[in-house]
Amino acid sequence: MNEFTTRIIKGGALLAETRRLVDVWNGDAEETLCRIRSSETFGKTQARKKDILVVLRRRFLDAGSEIPDALKRLANDPTAFRQACYYEAARTDGLLSAFATELLYPWYRQGHRDLSTADVVGWLGADPRSRVWHPRTRERVARGLLSTLRDFGLLEGAVRGRRKRICVPHLSLRAFGYIALRERPRRPSDRALLQAPVWRWFLLDEQEVRKLFLDADRVGVLRFSEAGRLLRVDWLVRDLREAVDVSPA
Repeated sequence: MNEFTTRIIKGGALLAETRRLVDVWNGDAEETLCRIRSSETFGKTQARKKDILVVLRRRFLDAGSEIPDALKRLANDPTAFRQACYYEAARTDGLLSAFATELLYPWYRQGHRDLSTADVVGWLGADPRSRVWHPRTRERVARGLLSTLRDFGLLEGAVRGRRKRICVPHLSLRAFGYIALRERPRRPSDRALLQAPVWRWFLLDEQEVRKLFLDADRVGVLRFSEAGRLLRVDWLVRDLREAVDVSPA
């Protein structure tokens, strides 16, 4: 099982901070982090800046320069940028990915259209990975999860409201190409990529993911073919930068 931590309390969506990171990104992780540490980029205390940089490094820099390079190209597309950032956040945070996969996705597919702090606290309390936390910690984590998913565009509602409405699932084509290409090495087959749990982070079912593959085929990101039990994906782009540069028109 994925490890649960309380990092979500200090490091939620951090979209503004991520934008600043890619703005100053120069191809070298250590130099970029050093520039941010020595500047007023985040306008926060040194302790808070340190916490933020730990999260940003884990999400976007530890896996290689291709990720910030691609995000820099997505910076002019707010929806795709936000969705790519959400993917990287959930990929590196077991609590966030489990919340989306184990609670939010089935909750939405069962017909529920909103979610409360109490619902999330109940889920946390029933899971052995977080049952040991103090009740006040579980409530803070629950609020952090709801706020983070709101900032990433999966929920909507007042900033301090206790109940959030679930947004209609939508994944932009540029973000889909980014995520599918990121996931490809992690899946043993093309069908496994189609059925990967990662799509549930975006509340998408298999038919909705299949349509995205067909749309990506239409704009030249890949070739998607399926006949009976046979499924094949042939990539027409070489890397993330080419994937996000393809026009969705």
